[in-house]
Amino acid sequence: MIIYNSPMTTPLEQENREILEKCKRIAAQFYSHNDKDITQDILNSPDTTPDIKNLIQTTQRRFFLFCYPSDGHQVKGYISFVPDASSNPLLIYLRGGNKIFGLSHPATPITCMRNYTVLATAYRGGVSEGTDDYGGEEVNDVPNLLNHLPKLQQQLGLSFHPQHTYMLGGSRGGMEMFLALARFPKLSLHITKAVSLSGLLDMEQTLRHRPDMKEMFIKEFHLDPSNPQPWIQPRNPLNAVSRIRSDLPFLILQGTEDIRVSLQEGTTMLEKLRRHGNPTTYLEVPGGDHCLRNQPRAADLIADWLEC
Repeated sequence: MIIYNSPMTTPLEQENREILEKCKRIAAQFYSHNDKDITQDILNSPDTTPDIKNLIQTTQRRFFLFCYPSDGHQVKGYISFVPDASSNPLLIYLRGGNKIFGLSHPATPITCMRNYTVLATAYRGGVSEGTDDYGGEEVNDVPNLLNHLPKLQQQLGLSFHPQHTYMLGGSRGGMEMFLALARFPKLSLHITKAVSLSGLLDMEQTLRHRPDMKEMFIKEFHLDPSNPQPWIQPRNPLNAVSRIRSDLPFLILQGTEDIRVSLQEGTTMLEKLRRHGNPTTYLEVPGGDHCLRNQPRAADLIADWLEC
């Protein structure tokens, strides 16, 4: 991601620089491999917090980086699981950011959540083959990830038979989640519940709220400012709702101090889902930042809703 700066550095621009530098380290530490158990790499990394290291060790959680085929590209993903995981719930995790920016550290409170098996994709582009199209063809990487699970089980010598399969999209991952569920109806039949965590849920509002994002879309993702609707419409999660099964429950989870995604995106999606008939819970966390990174109980909040 190119960081577009104004003459004076804002808190958001400074945070962007820090995130990008961290993501470059994460890419080198964890994503430079193909088909490798990266558990020890995670435990040795200075970018892994002490509490997460302790949690991994006490639960004997493992992490495995792999490549999977998606439209002729080799896309990187990872799986996180604890011993005896055969019937544990499965969480499909969709990251935010784009290309290298926002690349997920494989071990977070969400990917180490309780006894969950977590399956995640890095999307095409960035550390993977292909080109990130931000709501375009890379959405195919989501169903193709789940399609790869049987082969991954064989490769790991494990058998996953989750009683429940959930999906969680954080930030841009919220957009990916809605687009994937709408474009691939069979995918939604596998999903028990879905969570948007600080999700990008209204592309029109994003463009109004984040002029820096608009500039990025123009320069890197082929948004035509003179005729934006052909680019916006197929990418707008609000337009996807009508094609998602109406009995699928959603959680819209946001923090009041999020400087990246407007709270209005979540409340607009809430109204849209409820009009469509989807059982939808809305939780707004006072003082919560983007993806609730400053909230130590965010993962428990999500797990409690999934399991209720």
